[in-house]
Amino acid sequence: MSVSDDDFLKLYQDFLTRVVIDGDGDIFFMNYYWYDMDEDELYEKAMAALTRFGASGLIYRRILGRNVKCNIDYDIMKFLKYMFLNKDERIWMDCFFVPTESAVKLVEKFLIYFDEENHLKSVTDICEEFREELGRIFDEHGVGFDVDLPYDKLLSLDS
Repeated sequence: MSVSDDDFLKLYQDFLTRVVIDGDGDIFFMNYYWYDMDEDELYEKAMAALTRFGASGLIYRRILGRNVKCNIDYDIMKFLKYMFLNKDERIWMDCFFVPTESAVKLVEKFLIYFDEENHLKSVTDICEEFREELGRIFDEHGVGFDVDLPYDKLLSLDS
């Protein structure tokens, strides 16, 4: 599955930038209609993005006001399996993801800056250097942009 420029900008670059700037966020940080695709297509693409980020160690999930990073009961891949199997909007809208230190460093290197008035700004066009680095990270974890995600293995759907 290749990722279009529009999908990359919205589901990868903008998402990761927003969770770094805000400290956390959900995959639908913008209105559903901002994505300009039907719900099933959006669900599939959002799951692909979250799976890539989770498998690469760039995000973890926030539960009930707590940041949960290491507890095996709250393994992000187990939660992504739950999200994959449940399209309930409440599940999706109530789940916030937190960037790891690696994600923060990546975004700070490529996607955020301070303007002349010392206001925090983010890159609004696709940053090719960021795309290349993110692609390299995803490839290292077996979830690159050029492969269909093996959800059955990544999310242990057979168990």
